Amino acid sequence: MYRSSATQFALAKADAAATSDAVGLQCTAGASTVADPCPYGYLYDITGNWDILSGGSGGLTAGATYYLSPSTAGKITSTRPTTAGQFVKKVGIAISTTVMLVDCFGPTIAL
Repeated sequence: MYRSSATQFALAKADAAATSDAVGLQCTAGASTVADPCPYGYLYDITGNWDILSGGSGGLTAGATYYLSPSTAGKITSTRPTTAGQFVKKVGIAISTTVMLVDCFGPTIAL
């Protein structure tokens, strides 16, 4: 999620500078509405909700680094963006299939 105004957040996407500066993951990974973000810490959720967020199956991949998706707003990917015009924004590292250590404090890198 990125700060879209002084009082609101919107789903982040790594295809433009304005939307790629993620400040956190939504505290309920599978939720369909935008809520306050979790900028740092352990985020626990069921594998099905992680599948919704990552587009995967079976939850997170333990040990994998996850990035903001350049193709779908509000999604994450374990594939680091490499295409010119996209942005690399690390959002966290999977501890297990159901737990991510969220860390959105790092830089957003333009490709």
